[in-house]
Amino acid sequence: MKKIILIAALIINANFASAQWTTASTTGDYWLPTGNAGIGISAPTTKLHVFVENNGLNIIAGLQNHTGNSSGGNAVGIGFLNEVAGSYWKAAIVHERTGGFGVGSLKFLVSSTVDASMVSLADTKMTILPSGNVGIGTTRPQRNLDLSTTGQLTFGDNPVTNSNSGMYWSSGDRYGIYRTAGEWQGSALQQLRIQFDSGIQLGAGTGNSTTEHDKSYVEVVNGKGLMVSSGGLGIGTTAPSTKLHVSVNNNGLNIVTGLQNQNITSNGGNAVGIGFINEGAGATYWKASIVHERTNAYGVGSLKFLVSSATDQSTVTLADTKMTILPSGNIGVGTTAPDQKLTVNGTIHSKEVKVDLSVPAPDYVFNTGYNLINLNELKNYVTKYHHLPEIPSAAQMTKDGIDLGDMNTKLLKKVEELTLYLIEKEQQVKEIKETQQIENQKLQEQLKIMQEQLRSIISKKS
Repeated sequence: MKKIILIAALIINANFASAQWTTASTTGDYWLPTGNAGIGISAPTTKLHVFVENNGLNIIAGLQNHTGNSSGGNAVGIGFLNEVAGSYWKAAIVHERTGGFGVGSLKFLVSSTVDASMVSLADTKMTILPSGNVGIGTTRPQRNLDLSTTGQLTFGDNPVTNSNSGMYWSSGDRYGIYRTAGEWQGSALQQLRIQFDSGIQLGAGTGNSTTEHDKSYVEVVNGKGLMVSSGGLGIGTTAPSTKLHVSVNNNGLNIVTGLQNQNITSNGGNAVGIGFINEGAGATYWKASIVHERTNAYGVGSLKFLVSSATDQSTVTLADTKMTILPSGNIGVGTTAPDQKLTVNGTIHSKEVKVDLSVPAPDYVFNTGYNLINLNELKNYVTKYHHLPEIPSAAQMTKDGIDLGDMNTKLLKKVEELTLYLIEKEQQVKEIKETQQIENQKLQEQLKIMQEQLRSIISKKS
């Protein structure tokens, strides 16, 4: 920085003759204590005024490092000294040679060291590579604009500026990443908006677990979540037909949506699922839900259907469970502990019920040789036990319930046995009637004979 080479233009400048130049005989340094120096102009208006009058690119001043014959570490440029005395330059714009023929990077250096040291290449804050890539906070930018890992880009954080500042790819706000317009102070901070009329793609990488970059997902951290205010959200489809449209194209079981509770470590009382609000905007009281409650290790548990009847601002709880499906496959309605495939704690109203029999229907009662208990034995059994044979007692039915299939089969058997009793009694009645008819006929014949005998006696006496 000490050596200043005055080119011929400065020597022949009109100001050179009249200006009071000072020289140091021992070092050969020149300086101008007062006035302005002009190069190519006779009336300079600044301390150094360089003037050209040519079309095209004009390099009007040059700084050359004669020893810059190696790549890296050798730089030449201009510095800035903002101090009354001293020689500690705290900022500079330099060109560092990185290749042959003087090719290199343009660097902007700023030192933050509050001492008598001079700025160095280690103080580089911005770099422009020969490729055109610009790095802020990094000297090896990989993109047209590359920020360091800790670099931040700020747009319009001035509370006075209420415009939708940000990055845009065209005029207007149809293609850009920007904050919504409005006041920017206190609690009235604005939202970040990403708008691309041609669509937005979220790419999370390949998720290669063999590398350190194995997070192949898009994460929403903190805040109140992700909201789609209009249109639909399509996952696996570019044309969602509902608010949430998830599309897959695989054979077999496809779990296309997943809900996970990562804090579950205990069994019972912890559940995750989906809820339903059927109320206007601002409502937060969920009145129905389908949840999975953990009841065992590895996330094993029951699927529960919850419906609340409370007409207030409360939210549905596990106590509102109306139907439960256990891992065993048992389904409970009105109970959370079904002991059969379908357990109902309440009344069933059905148009039709079809029961498959586990045993054959009792048509064997009509087979020849069926051992039908006689009515006298049946009378003795009923008198002793107060219920029909093979039919459970009232106490047993109260305790264990009734198996509809088995009970209907047994009742049908009793009806068929009753039919046999009726047939038997009908036969006995028929036989009695026939016997009575024969006896009646005999009596009638005897009566007729007696009547004829009586007439004969009467006729003789007369």
